[in-house]
Amino acid sequence: MPSEGSREIVEVDPADEWVSISFVMAATIKTVHISIDHHPMWVYEVDGGLIEPQLADTMYMYAGERYSVLIKLDKARRDYTIHIPETGLTQVMNAKATLRYKGSMDHSDTQQLLDYGGRNTTTDFVMLNREHLPPFPPKAPARKADALHVLSTHRWYAPWKYTVSKGPTDTGGLWAEDRGAYAPLLYNTEHELAKNESLIIRTKHNSWVDLVVQVGSHPRQPQECKYL
Repeated sequence: MPSEGSREIVEVDPADEWVSISFVMAATIKTVHISIDHHPMWVYEVDGGLIEPQLADTMYMYAGERYSVLIKLDKARRDYTIHIPETGLTQVMNAKATLRYKGSMDHSDTQQLLDYGGRNTTTDFVMLNREHLPPFPPKAPARKADALHVLSTHRWYAPWKYTVSKGPTDTGGLWAEDRGAYAPLLYNTEHELAKNESLIIRTKHNSWVDLVVQVGSHPRQPQECKYL
């Protein structure tokens, strides 16, 4: 039902000319857009890796993704709305924050790029091209990978639950999406599941690793569509 929650305020000083903001998608089954009224963004880092800066008005964000952007502070000294609509398949929701120029006295609404459902409201709208994010500096992949791992993923008895394992071994849904939220295996190496080779991929520093994700369905998992 409609509600009004808290609204984060990000205060910036136009004397700095630029500000860097990092967005972290901490949700699981949501898909969101990010946009800031009147402020295009130079995306320069994706999931911790530098890329050739890409100018965009908005970008999609899926579970676990991280984007860092540079924003030029050359607009009037006032408030500008940060829009974060949820555009996934579950439901339509919308969150907002405020980019506030230091000394702002104007807190009225600004011309928005995205509506409540995440649709663009202008004709010169630029979406980040997720298929073209070349690393900076350029780093060509190795001619031959140092290791190859095959992962199998499928639903686990519910439309919103998935399980993943390494190779053909069925882990029996040992590791749910949120099971490691408070004690991830990365920091709990003595846990018995941390030694399960169906759950763990071990790599060496400065090596190239190929990951093959095989999407299928559990033999006992009913599907709503026979083609899934």
